[in-house]
Amino acid sequence: MAKLDWNHPLKAKRPMGRFRLGIQSHVERFSPSVRRDLFDAAQAAGSRLVRGGLALQWSTVERERGVFDWSKGDRLVEECASRGLAIDTTIHGTPAWAEKLPESERRAAFGNFVGRLAARYRGRIDYYEYGNEFDIKKGPSVEDCAAILQAMHGPAKAADPAARVILGGMACPDSTRSAGRKVRRGFHEG
Repeated sequence: MAKLDWNHPLKAKRPMGRFRLGIQSHVERFSPSVRRDLFDAAQAAGSRLVRGGLALQWSTVERERGVFDWSKGDRLVEECASRGLAIDTTIHGTPAWAEKLPESERRAAFGNFVGRLAARYRGRIDYYEYGNEFDIKKGPSVEDCAAILQAMHGPAKAADPAARVILGGMACPDSTRSAGRKVRRGFHEG
């Protein structure tokens, strides 16, 4: 077994290939010293990716319609880039102002946000992931998830052709094995 070298973290971004190895952490919740320790440990374990990104949430960045605060996102993206780590940003969290919009307008506003996000961080965010664990929660239907992914895809790809738009991770392996959780039957198959 290869020895982990804590003193020499990876500097160059490594190609992701087909296998995404990384950590799930909202690292921006922690102090700079704790973030440094998390990144050091992740890199020593061979991580190539940070999944999370509360700093890049729609409700964090655009609290007021048309007013964008990228400061927390810039810090997160810089920290990951300085360590050669790819970013999979999980995007959820609708701002209060957008919750009041009709569904079609809300999707358009969300698509606009994702387009701005992809333009700002072109080439620096690898995955734009919508939501998380919809298979165990009350939430959007399969059809709604597909419509939201479509609303994201066009603006993200227009701003960054290399962007990958994906549906959030599932909590259970399928709709029949729930590991004691309430699974939305048929969600995986849909």
